[in-house]
Amino acid sequence: MATRFVHLHCHSHYSLHNGTASPELLARRAKVLGMPALALTDYCNLNGIAELCSAAKKYNIKPILGIEASVTGRSRCEKENAFGITLLAMNEEGWQNLNQLALPMVDTKLLQKHSAGLICLSGFAGGEVGHLLTNEPNAGSKEGYKEAKTVAQWYHEVFGDRYYLELRNHGIESQNTLFDQTVALGEELAIPTVATNDIHYLDPGDWKAHDRLLRQKDGGMINADKDHPIMGNILHYFRSTKKMLAAFAGQEAAIGRTGEIADRIEPNICT
Repeated sequence: MATRFVHLHCHSHYSLHNGTASPELLARRAKVLGMPALALTDYCNLNGIAELCSAAKKYNIKPILGIEASVTGRSRCEKENAFGITLLAMNEEGWQNLNQLALPMVDTKLLQKHSAGLICLSGFAGGEVGHLLTNEPNAGSKEGYKEAKTVAQWYHEVFGDRYYLELRNHGIESQNTLFDQTVALGEELAIPTVATNDIHYLDPGDWKAHDRLLRQKDGGMINADKDHPIMGNILHYFRSTKKMLAAFAGQEAAIGRTGEIADRIEPNICT
């Protein structure tokens, strides 16, 4: 049986200054590539959901309603910072809770209060777990790993079997160690990993248009090589199942879990 892959982390142009494609074009690409479902996870807003639902019906794929939420930290010295997690509505209750969490910033008390019916992905480098594993002052240290473990355990307690550690491979060398550490953490805590691609545009060649948006967002102040993507690589596009399998060789279970997660989503949330 062929491995099913579903994109669960996808930004449209409703992620202001951080996405170039419409939900319609993203849904059409999912259909062309033979994917049975697609999640829309714009930054802290649900503005593209109606368009996704309409396009999903048109192309006969399952829409997965989500956001990338910005959540204040739980760990020592991180409570003043915010980190990204991916939230996906499983059912009507989850959809109602997602509406309560589509805010510029959410604290952990509000997240816990409105966690029912939601699947949570850890967010990789932009999430608190990833930050603790790779960033200063505890980068690569036992203390950083211990704090990351504590945070992951809290999320696992809140979401139960609806919490997954997010794995990404965008060809960015600095993230290789995080990938391995996340796999190790998942094995130690018996938390499943899931493979995602942080999509911001449809095709590899669209990275320059995306870079222009990032510079506009920053008021043109980003100091970066205009011949090299600000996000580090051109792999933040809508990759096929074949390309995702190649990028996650040895982690086929994490690829397969995307289809399993899609199966957990009730099909009629849009109606």
